[in-house]
Amino acid sequence: MERLLHTLTPNRRPSEGLSPPVPVHSTVSDDSTRFGMRSRGGSSVEPSIQPGTSDYYSDRATPEMRNVAEDSVDGLGTITFADEASSGFFGATSNTAFLQRVVVAQSTSSRFADLDPAGLRGFSRPASPPLGDPGSYGQGPQSVDPFMLPPYSEMSRLVDVYFENTGRFWPYLYKPRVLKNLTNMRSAGFRSIERSHLCVLNLMFAFASTHCPSQVPVTIKLQQGDIYLQRALALLSDIRPSAENPESIQALLLATMYLQGTQRSSQTWDVLGRLITAVFRVGLFREVAGETALDAELRKRTWWTCFVMNMTISMTLGRPPPLPTTYMTTELPSEIDLGRLAGDTLNGCDSSIPTASLLVETSKMYLVLGKVIERVYEANVGPLADNVAIPKLMVDVLQADQELSAFAAALPPALRIISSTELSNISSPTTDPQAHRFRLILTVRLLNVRLLLHRRVLSYVLSQSRTDTNSRDSFYPLSVAGGSLDLCVDAALETIAIISQTTQPNRLLPIWWWSAYFSFTAALTAYGVLVATYKCGLKIHRCSTSDMINALQQAFDVLGLLGGDTRQVLRCQKIIRHLIQVVWTLYPQNQNPAVLPTAPKAVPQPALQMPNLGLPAMAQYDWNSGIDPGFTLENLDFSSFPDDVSSLFPDGF
Repeated sequence: MERLLHTLTPNRRPSEGLSPPVPVHSTVSDDSTRFGMRSRGGSSVEPSIQPGTSDYYSDRATPEMRNVAEDSVDGLGTITFADEASSGFFGATSNTAFLQRVVVAQSTSSRFADLDPAGLRGFSRPASPPLGDPGSYGQGPQSVDPFMLPPYSEMSRLVDVYFENTGRFWPYLYKPRVLKNLTNMRSAGFRSIERSHLCVLNLMFAFASTHCPSQVPVTIKLQQGDIYLQRALALLSDIRPSAENPESIQALLLATMYLQGTQRSSQTWDVLGRLITAVFRVGLFREVAGETALDAELRKRTWWTCFVMNMTISMTLGRPPPLPTTYMTTELPSEIDLGRLAGDTLNGCDSSIPTASLLVETSKMYLVLGKVIERVYEANVGPLADNVAIPKLMVDVLQADQELSAFAAALPPALRIISSTELSNISSPTTDPQAHRFRLILTVRLLNVRLLLHRRVLSYVLSQSRTDTNSRDSFYPLSVAGGSLDLCVDAALETIAIISQTTQPNRLLPIWWWSAYFSFTAALTAYGVLVATYKCGLKIHRCSTSDMINALQQAFDVLGLLGGDTRQVLRCQKIIRHLIQVVWTLYPQNQNPAVLPTAPKAVPQPALQMPNLGLPAMAQYDWNSGIDPGFTLENLDFSSFPDDVSSLFPDGF
């Protein structure tokens, strides 16, 4: 109630407490707990409380927290808009750069000259500034008291939820040790605790709140997770990483992992930079004499998880990886259960597949991803060259594809890649649900790496389509690239098919926003292939045009099931809706009725009518607002095209 009243009366001075001052009491009861902090040296540091204020909810966000880089660009780098141009550079591997290349290719081809432009009108006007919503997730300053904890019973529950979900897929924290620290805090009356321990706890609570298996709407989960995130960030700035304090590195790593799924791309990159700097400063990659087998394994898993996050964010934001693959000379983590290393037989693995196996195999795969980024995409340093020699490009692409195939072939039988056809024949989870989920996650990650690899060839084809390809010399390199486009679109459609089959039972999703990213990336790629085939006259042998169009619709529906009415999902759905509108312009029903069976029977000209693609949460949005009825494709001016795609979509969505 006091938090609500503070929200309703923001101008009330702190001295005008909403209730009588509440003294700080040490308690071990199941009440919310506020406590003092101590540094590594053990000195207690009590939070500063102004006289006469309420002890609860009195700490407003500090200036540093207010100015945090909340640029509203997705941490996954899905797309940027006009008000987000200052968010930074988004290079070749990002979805922003790829969509820009697709639109430029469309605007410079004579094959679009005679098409009705109605389906392209959604690209006509720049985005206007987004409407402010102080209650939206991750927006605006909030009341933050980093010294608050939920009741002890709730803390224990959230720790269990974390290790049942996120902790299974990123096993660099040892649950008995976390619970022991929590018990020691309670025994001490929460009077003396290290900042790094508290920061790790809050980030675990954020993950558990966001990804708990419940029917609570995703937006509500995100709001709850954001409370713990803000507390963790308030503590993170005061943590000084050291070799004797592994929790300091783990706090930075957890923050990086969580932020990448929020609307803070700049902050994600900043925290990643702090993380990489910290691991080099403490020498996380080296062996430490005299440490226990458990500590050595936890350090090794933390190091390799840092590498995976480094490559992941480099891929999504399109920036040079701060931790290149040449630095990864240490051995991979062990698949031995942590309980065995600690001599704790009661906390052993309950699956036939070791928990660390997913991290080990993902690390191997992302070594290949690192080579793709560094070789095929030139480390995201600059824009892709349009005049690259196609033989050299194909050699680099095929070499990386062979490495991916070799990786998939070497997977143990219990972790082998699964196809959408095989998945559809599985009526219920197998006897080992963990191994089944590991298979699904590895499959989707592998498909995404393969898609990214062959999307480089697709980008080349789109750049070559700026001129008509009627001559023999122009058609030759495009025909060579046809096989790569087959693999590219096959990976895209397979990704959408797998995620659509696993969305409802929630068998795949350790973190929902990753499935949203994979689905959106696959949809953009399928659309890019449609544009390339239309303009260049190429033929895709793995699927038909209607298959790709149906995949766009399927991705639209899947995104709504994954993220509900979150801003990330709504913006991605709006983009896909625009893409479907363009596709209908390219392949109108009256020319080929079999191509789009779900299209309306009558399509009036010159404006195409869209069917009801909207989910209930999307009914409030006016998809066509801001569209210029006199717009034609020639109105697009790409002479000063920015690093983002701010001129593509109306409404500032």
